[in-house]
Amino acid sequence: MKEIPAERIIFNIVLIVFGIVLSMMINVFKGLYGIILPIHIPVIIAGLLLGPISGISVAVFTPILSNIFCGFPHIEELFFIIFELFCYGCIAGFLKNKNINTYIILIILFILARVIYFGGMWFLGNIINVGDISIKSIIKIIIEQIPGMILQIIVIPPLLKKVKSGLEELYGVIS
Repeated sequence: MKEIPAERIIFNIVLIVFGIVLSMMINVFKGLYGIILPIHIPVIIAGLLLGPISGISVAVFTPILSNIFCGFPHIEELFFIIFELFCYGCIAGFLKNKNINTYIILIILFILARVIYFGGMWFLGNIINVGDISIKSIIKIIIEQIPGMILQIIVIPPLLKKVKSGLEELYGVIS
């Protein structure tokens, strides 16, 4: 079994804590939680910097711990959000070493993760009969999340560049 460098584990933990802190900060403004999408930022950074395994681990642990410490995401949304973030972390990780502009990667992530997220909602809603998901509710959710997507497009590329240069300065080449 391949040994995981301590720096990678520590950076994953830092990103998980960052996601929890962002959740707590957004939680202060009650109506913004589903709009700003705070946990997505560290998940995308983990995937793009360290690959799919790190992206997935941050995607799974951050919402669970955020729910425990600050009550968001709500327990009834937790499975869907973990599923969506899993997709973000995994896809970002697989696109990590491709020669694709970060902005294009973000748009690809937004589209693919939303398709998978709503597919999961449809499955649970219609197949298992947990509730009903309509096109109208999907459009409403997407419209509500546009500010969060815009924020991610503004914040993630420069943050990614800064974090990557800091990690390279501390530890050498990031792989």
